[in-house]
Amino acid sequence: MFAVSGCGLLFVEGPPSTIPEDATSVRCTESKTLPTIDYVWSGLNVIGSFIILGQHEALKREVESQPRGATSYQLEKSCTYYRTGLSASLQGLLFWLSGNRGSKKISACRDAVDMIEMRNR
Repeated sequence: MFAVSGCGLLFVEGPPSTIPEDATSVRCTESKTLPTIDYVWSGLNVIGSFIILGQHEALKREVESQPRGATSYQLEKSCTYYRTGLSASLQGLLFWLSGNRGSKKISACRDAVDMIEMRNR
């Protein structure tokens, strides 16, 4: 999962901090494909976290209704659901932040390209 995510943070190239007056082009990423991948991964992780945490809550209610309490298997399963759900939520947040950072770099790139095009007219 980590191999295809974090694209906006790792692979999107923003414009240089200073652009010479005589520049005819600027090298940076103009396509929003990579941040979009991050946003999709983010959404999938968040949806998955809701499903997994829902399983945790269902198991918790089942255990509370048992007169003898939880078995060690149920406790282990509940903890696994909880940790996995939190992990998926955190990954969703990190992928969203990566997509957001990549989108900002792309917007800056597009602004720089537009500025150079206006200068060269």
